[in-house]
Amino acid sequence: MKGGHLMLIQFLKEVPRVRLRLLLIPILTAILCLSGCVVPQERGVYRPESRPEPRQEPRPGPSHEARPVYALEIEGQWSLNAGNATGRLEFARVRGGFIGRIWFDAYQRWEDLADVQSDPQSGRVEFARPGANEHYSGVLSGNHMRGHYSSRGLSYPWEARRERESGGPPRIDGQWQLYAGNATGRVEFSRGRRALEGRIWFDTYQRWEELEEVSFDPETGRVAFKRPGANEWYVGTASGRQISGSYTVTTIYSWEGRRERRSASASQIDGLWAIHAGNATGRLELYWVRNTLAGRIWFDVYGRWEELTDLAFDRRVARIEFTRPHGRNERYSGTLSGDRISGSYSAEGPTYSWEARR
Repeated sequence: MKGGHLMLIQFLKEVPRVRLRLLLIPILTAILCLSGCVVPQERGVYRPESRPEPRQEPRPGPSHEARPVYALEIEGQWSLNAGNATGRLEFARVRGGFIGRIWFDAYQRWEDLADVQSDPQSGRVEFARPGANEHYSGVLSGNHMRGHYSSRGLSYPWEARRERESGGPPRIDGQWQLYAGNATGRVEFSRGRRALEGRIWFDTYQRWEELEEVSFDPETGRVAFKRPGANEWYVGTASGRQISGSYTVTTIYSWEGRRERRSASASQIDGLWAIHAGNATGRLELYWVRNTLAGRIWFDVYGRWEELTDLAFDRRVARIEFTRPHGRNERYSGTLSGDRISGSYSAEGPTYSWEARR
């Protein structure tokens, strides 16, 4: 009996150990499975949320380089038709924005505009005529603006055009009589090596001032330049022998340039010429100032303009004479024939040939 009891007791003690071992196996298996799922995710072996996005193809559309260029040059003067009324519109750029004024032929006076806005991407133009409580909006396309304006709750059409010169593109080179506000003087333009150049003379100050940012569009006749000494911006439209426009200081003033009409031979001499004098090349510019011939000369080797003196032009025989006082005090004489001037010049005794062509 004792022996049997002892054996039974020993057997019962071994049973829990066996069960414990059997339980450890699934526990360890579960831990290993969980570790296998967690560790790769932490290392980034497989993360569905981090899969690269599919490549997006660029969508067609206007880029900065390819966007349509609207010649949003609202600066200058425009002929206006608003409802049944005719007149003029005038805009000028100042301090990064625009100011403007409007003229109706029926009232014969200028009125300042307000809230002048322009969008270079859409070509949209807006402004207000405060005196009549009218608001104008339209779209610019080339030399034409068109839209509607509201007045007393009703809407009316309006349009403005920049007149183009007939008979070919206008010429800007040469000298123009200047009338700016109440001042008189001269403004002249010439072709530099890379860009259009200009200078301005006011009779009050009796000196030449160089201009900056000179531009000219032969398609529209639009001319623009800056007088830096007075911080004045000028814009206008050339048509035939006249430029009309406005300039801005703190408000808008009118200005115009005029070429005087002359006889056929006299008009043929003014303007810019390509000159060959001896072995030197350059430019010759001739212009009229109150029926007196004036001019200047440029030699490429020196890279500067020189004023000429003692100019004379005999219309009967189309003969021209002038002196280049700089250097060797050279005296030039020649004969105009069509688009060519040919002659000779003297420099400290010897004589050399020269010619100028359009």
